[in-house]
Amino acid sequence: MKIIKTQRNKIYTIKIIGEFTLYDIHDFENEIKPIVNKKDINTIIMDFRELITIDSTGIGQLISLQRKLKEIGKELVLINMNEKVEKLFTLLKLQEVFNINK
Repeated sequence: MKIIKTQRNKIYTIKIIGEFTLYDIHDFENEIKPIVNKKDINTIIMDFRELITIDSTGIGQLISLQRKLKEIGKELVLINMNEKVEKLFTLLKLQEVFNINK
């Protein structure tokens, strides 16, 4: 997994490239932790355009991130899911948990 981060105004965009699996959790946490507590942002956008696959551990990390952000009044938006990832999120009814934009 590779993570590319950019900030524009109060929106932070995080592109995840490759796979988001059990083996990537520590890297993800290390990259995300400092962003969550930034005072100058109110929205985090996760761009999945180049995400190949995500497993249950990756989904669990996203759910945990969603909870943390909600507690502190910030928003998480997921965008650009490929068909495979979108089907998985639909199967798990995660569209009820996340703000997903195509």
